[in-house]
Amino acid sequence: MVLGRPHHLIRSDVEDVRFRPLDRWQADDHRDALADLFVECCPRTPGQEFAHREEFIDRLTADVRREGFAMQVAETANLGQPARLVGCVYGYPLGRDGSWWPPMDDGLPPEVEQLTAAGQVFGIVQFLVHPRFQRHGVAEHLHDQLLTGTRRGAMAAIVVDEADRPLLDACRAWGWQDIGRTPAPGETGEAAAGEVAGAGAVAADAEERTGRALVRPVEQTPGRPASPLPTSRINHEPAR
Repeated sequence: MVLGRPHHLIRSDVEDVRFRPLDRWQADDHRDALADLFVECCPRTPGQEFAHREEFIDRLTADVRREGFAMQVAETANLGQPARLVGCVYGYPLGRDGSWWPPMDDGLPPEVEQLTAAGQVFGIVQFLVHPRFQRHGVAEHLHDQLLTGTRRGAMAAIVVDEADRPLLDACRAWGWQDIGRTPAPGETGEAAAGEVAGAGAVAADAEERTGRALVRPVEQTPGRPASPLPTSRINHEPAR
């Protein structure tokens, strides 16, 4: 499998991994491999794997057509062996109408609402890392490469399932700021396209799931704590 142009490579105690950007046409061409990764990352109710895989393909097919779509993938880079997809993160600029944002306990902070209305928010809607490659720097490199290559707004946004503590803790360590509690990703509105699965395995069929909405400046150097956002209601409450 050849996925775009090589961008960066890391060596880990698992396998060597390289990172590449994919444009919308490449992402669509490799939707089956991406769907396989989705199934491996996201445990489901037995017997429902095929249906959820098809739902992922439907979402991806719609998402790659969105203006400003951007994707980074991670793949194995072992000499003499075919590359295997082990990670993916993608997103796109959010619509100005704010429909991407799920309902929040205290509503959307005014400054975030204003930036959304101005078309200045880039939403990360899918974050996948194969369980075997979690906690080896793959997620952080995917995150950094996507934000480094994103010049589509002043702010990035993500909604993370509260049960996915590894990804939630990682986002906070990378400088994301918590702006409130939401229904879990994928449960309401346009945010259904943003079913984020990261460093932890979270069953999508769990009842009464909740999420956390997080934001950070796009211009902030990835991997470093972000400067405080100009909002009076950034929520630093730990996930419950």
